[in-house]
Amino acid sequence: MIHEINGRKRRESSRCRNSYTLRGFTLVELLVVIAIIGILIALLLPAIQAAREAARRMNCANNLKQLGLAIHLYHDANNHLPPGARSGETHSNTMHSLFVFLLPYMEQAAAYGQMDLSLPMTVSPNLEVSTAVGPTLICPSFSGDRETRNTGADKDVSLITTYAGVMGSTTRSHGFTKLLSATTCASFFDDGLFFPESKVKMRDVQDGASNTLAIGERLDALRTWTRGASYGPPLSNPSYYCISSAKNVISPLNLHKEELCYDCPANFTRFCSFNDIPFASQHPGGAQFSFADGSVHFLEENIDMAIYKALATRAGNETANWND
Repeated sequence: MIHEINGRKRRESSRCRNSYTLRGFTLVELLVVIAIIGILIALLLPAIQAAREAARRMNCANNLKQLGLAIHLYHDANNHLPPGARSGETHSNTMHSLFVFLLPYMEQAAAYGQMDLSLPMTVSPNLEVSTAVGPTLICPSFSGDRETRNTGADKDVSLITTYAGVMGSTTRSHGFTKLLSATTCASFFDDGLFFPESKVKMRDVQDGASNTLAIGERLDALRTWTRGASYGPPLSNPSYYCISSAKNVISPLNLHKEELCYDCPANFTRFCSFNDIPFASQHPGGAQFSFADGSVHFLEENIDMAIYKALATRAGNETANWND
């Protein structure tokens, strides 16, 4: 009797297990699931990338905001804005940049104190400082090489900068006649805020500080952040004047690099305007600028050239109607 009951329980238990046997995915079902996951990833990636770029653009704006604040602190201490580049009296490649003079006003007083401004930026102790300053001078969206080993003045490795001061767009009053010839560097304007040996005062910004560009983003032919410029002696009337830390506004924003010659061959047979390399960024649709009032704005790459050039001058008496 007991054996009969136990046998019946085993048969019932077996039937229960058979009725709940699990079945695996078919190949078609698995492929459908993989396709759905792929579609979801494809939909999410652009949103993630956009969010990351928004964060990078905000950090870049913060860099420009710090630079805008630094130029005002410099002005308060010296009663004029810093020079776009300083000329060396004994070394034609001394030419320290705008950013070197802003160091004490960017919480980099220690780095500034280590430099010897009577020496070129490519020798000790200036070379060591050029590799020590943090990422404030590089836009986080920039995807290129952050170190430079250039020919000429920059033979050693240094950190680059993706920012430059605005020299102007219309007037040249420096009187360097040789610079007007078709040299590698070309000439430079001096009706903006920053140019070689400039000492612009805020009272000189007659177009209004909120309508005058100060510092903008760059992408091409980048140099070390300590390099202001180089020139061919004599300084009173140089044969060339290549400015790294400031640029003319003569070309459209984000101009495609193949449209502007700047990678000159060794014999300089092509006309290459180093001082005219356009302001540009890797932000979609335009680039960011710090204005003379310390504010930061995004200029669209299709901005009208007349308005763009008007913003680059400090006292052109233009009416610049623009929106960021």
